[in-house]
Amino acid sequence: YDQGLAYLHSYEWLDAARSFNTALARDPGLAMAHVGLTFAYAELNKPDAARTALASAERLQASASEHERLHVRSRAAQMAAEAAPADRAKLAAYRAALDAALQAYPQDAELWILRGVAESSDPADRGQGSVASAVPYYEKALALGGVAAHHHLTHAYENSGQYAKAVEHGGAYAALAPAVPHALHMHGHVLRRTGQIAQAVAAFEEADRVQRAYLAAEHL
Repeated sequence: YDQGLAYLHSYEWLDAARSFNTALARDPGLAMAHVGLTFAYAELNKPDAARTALASAERLQASASEHERLHVRSRAAQMAAEAAPADRAKLAAYRAALDAALQAYPQDAELWILRGVAESSDPADRGQGSVASAVPYYEKALALGGVAAHHHLTHAYENSGQYAKAVEHGGAYAALAPAVPHALHMHGHVLRRTGQIAQAVAAFEEADRVQRAYLAAEHL
């Protein structure tokens, strides 16, 4: 499950789905793995599978902890907002669900990351559209050990024109996930913003090498 969550934060949807399905093979009652699959399947352009995964998570709520139930409810609220992107009330309801979950479990770094992502006006945003107002949420997650926040902070700082900070967090993200092509690309992306062209090219070349090696190893 933890592996699947890490893959989600690096936009590695296929491997996230593999991890969550493996977790469910070992523990069919793990509602949170179904929640994870809702994200992975949505990004793999399988909306029906995402909805099925949410239904499975909701069925398991009776045997889940209150903490897990809050995650399930928050994801259900987000999916409702995603299905009606013009309905601002549904986006507000999703943010309110996360706020309530955070009030109950303020030490949950994942909830802080989700709340930062939810600052976007697009309920389906995965972090690429992170805005400046998301930064305090990501910083809180980072302070709690949620190192995936480095990725989201890179986007938030780049989107708000704070390129030096974007490079700082992009470098941290790449160092934490050296086998993830997107992490290497992300660092190069913001290095380019600060005129560090040679370093950016090197980062892109390494991202390309890692991606090609992965495709070959997986026979994709």
